[in-house]
Amino acid sequence: MKSRSIEIFMWVTAIFVASNIYLFIPIYSDVAKALSISFKDVVFSSTLFTFSYSVGLLSFGPISERYSKKKVLFVGIIISCILTYLISFSFSLSSFYILTLLKDIFLVASHRLPMPIVLMYWRINEGH
Repeated sequence: MKSRSIEIFMWVTAIFVASNIYLFIPIYSDVAKALSISFKDVVFSSTLFTFSYSVGLLSFGPISERYSKKKVLFVGIIISCILTYLISFSFSLSSFYILTLLKDIFLVASHRLPMPIVLMYWRINEGH
């Protein structure tokens, strides 16, 4: 039962991260209004997502090989949660961009690292 709940948690986390850019689209206008910035500035933050996500993909592979995948996953999730919360307190466009950029880099840890961990766990339990 424990392995099943871990598997479900990993899949749900991966879906949330992959859906991040699409979940943000409906609130572009609200974010622009709340931060008193243009719609184009908010759309640019989606571009930042793509850039920072690729930086995270390139970074977390080697980092997770050097340190434990589970530790990197845990730290990545915690930091991305904290940064997501801090984004709600953005006071300027630059703080919004910086926090979004950092959050998206750390979100990679919660999206890409669970799959090797789950596969490793299955192989151990199946005796491979």
